[in-house]
Amino acid sequence: MVTALECLDQDQLEIGKRSAGLGTGTFRVRDSSGRLVLLAKRTMLKIPATIHVHDAGDRETEVLTVGGRGQGQGNSLLWDVADPATGQKLGAISRDMVKSMFGRGEYVLTNKSDTEVARVQDPGLPMRLLCNGLLIPLTYTVIVGNATACSLTWGLNPMRLKLRVRFSEAPTPSVDRRLILAAALVVMAMESRVP
Repeated sequence: MVTALECLDQDQLEIGKRSAGLGTGTFRVRDSSGRLVLLAKRTMLKIPATIHVHDAGDRETEVLTVGGRGQGQGNSLLWDVADPATGQKLGAISRDMVKSMFGRGEYVLTNKSDTEVARVQDPGLPMRLLCNGLLIPLTYTVIVGNATACSLTWGLNPMRLKLRVRFSEAPTPSVDRRLILAAALVVMAMESRVP
């Protein structure tokens, strides 16, 4: 039996949202062939947002939970990532909100032992402003160790928000791709605006 999360074995995914609605949203995750594989629903008007990821085939089976935990140490927001079938914690994601407003922000990914395994780096405030003004694709980079494991690139259509997830072909230290998918969904939920 093919499971919805087998799409993570591919080298590319696309996360899309039709319009920037207020506080709520359903993100559609498509595999590299364009087939709808996952639906991710975020909670309404909650920061940090909780995201429930479902198999697109039956829309009932939850395959991943990204639970907004609230404010962590300092000014950071926290999300716990879990496998709802087993209840097992896969890891967590945090973002320092002050650092992200005034400089080059990043999301920190930790494993189930709370050990840092990756960082999702945004290109920084000047580049975000430049990309927004000139309609240049904005790219976030997932760094594992010293290697680029993945890139998250915004599409340019303001009527349909789109985030393209491209996994690197180069061998990188092992990170659960469900954690990277969760980070991409958090980026989509937090940065859902015209990129």
